[in-house]
Amino acid sequence: MKVGVNVAIIEDGKVLLTKREDFGVWCLPGGGVDDGESIGEAAVREAVEETGLEVKLKRLIGIYSMPEARAWANLIVAFVGEAVGGSLKAQAGEVLERFDEFCCPVCKGDLGEYGGGLVCGSFGRRYEVVNGVPDFFVGDVGRDFVTDPNRTWLEPEIVEARDTIYRLCTRELVGMAFCMAEIGKRIGANGRILEAGMGTGHFTRWIRESVEAGVRIYAFDFSWPIIEKAKVNTAGLDNIVLFRANARGPLPFRDSFFAGLFLRLVPLGTPGTPNVKAGFRLLRPGGWYFEAGWESSRYETPPTDWAMAHGFERAEHHVWRYRRLQTAEERAAWAVEGDYLRKMGKAGVRFEREGEVVNGDGSMWKMTVENLLMARRPEGRFYE
Repeated sequence: MKVGVNVAIIEDGKVLLTKREDFGVWCLPGGGVDDGESIGEAAVREAVEETGLEVKLKRLIGIYSMPEARAWANLIVAFVGEAVGGSLKAQAGEVLERFDEFCCPVCKGDLGEYGGGLVCGSFGRRYEVVNGVPDFFVGDVGRDFVTDPNRTWLEPEIVEARDTIYRLCTRELVGMAFCMAEIGKRIGANGRILEAGMGTGHFTRWIRESVEAGVRIYAFDFSWPIIEKAKVNTAGLDNIVLFRANARGPLPFRDSFFAGLFLRLVPLGTPGTPNVKAGFRLLRPGGWYFEAGWESSRYETPPTDWAMAHGFERAEHHVWRYRRLQTAEERAAWAVEGDYLRKMGKAGVRFEREGEVVNGDGSMWKMTVENLLMARRPEGRFYE
């Protein structure tokens, strides 16, 4: 006879449920009793494995027999448990990641589960969940169309090169270090941050290390190769949700959802919509907008004026110019990307400046230019 356990973890009159990864139903945390393990030990172990919470068993609910057809257990012992430690999180390989904060990107309706994927309850649109990553990509032409300018980021060789670049240079960027410190100061506990364009996960990891443990980070890209790299580079970190979406298409969130928005080198919102306008709608009152980039463009309107014209307050624009040592490995990765772009007919792309000299070890001192726009959405003010 196979014996199983379940634990009803109750807090403020609510019972914690998990969603099974194998066949996608909501249930109490639990599992089978291992050889040499007591029933109580099994209940405590299964609770922490499936929820991340350490529990104290309070009382027995009951003992239930199951048909022989139920392969995992014939006898179920159920307990009431109280969380006494740990932190709530879905465990990979044990339960399905929480997707309840997403909505249908097209109609903003609620989503339900179907066969391991998600379905819009209003119109029946379906969104796959691929290896734990929900796919909300909605293109201008068809369901999964990627425009030609962006196809570069579907090439594994280019993604590998850019991952090398980010791995080597990300933590050396002066402006980005300032940006991460500001995100850490301005996003409070249990807030939500949206990262548009995840940069193979290196910036996502930095955000996670900069904010409080309860902050939840949603990061997206349209490229599956980039998402796969980001999964590797953010492995082991809590409160990170990766998903696939089109930055120029509708996103799977309702307005005023995020405490912070971080974007780099990516357009946001439908074509013709300024980034700051699309960002304003996603932020809750009092939320912060962070837009970082390399070269500082020549703006007809100063970025701070542009942000405030679209409803923000306390806008700041920072620019950094400094020399940074670029290693031979990083230069080689840039060369891979440059060669690919030239083959695509983009011969005007340059990765070296006049007067820059290569050192004997293949490294080079590079002039680096960064800029950052920071702006706060006012409390209690709405903008159309």
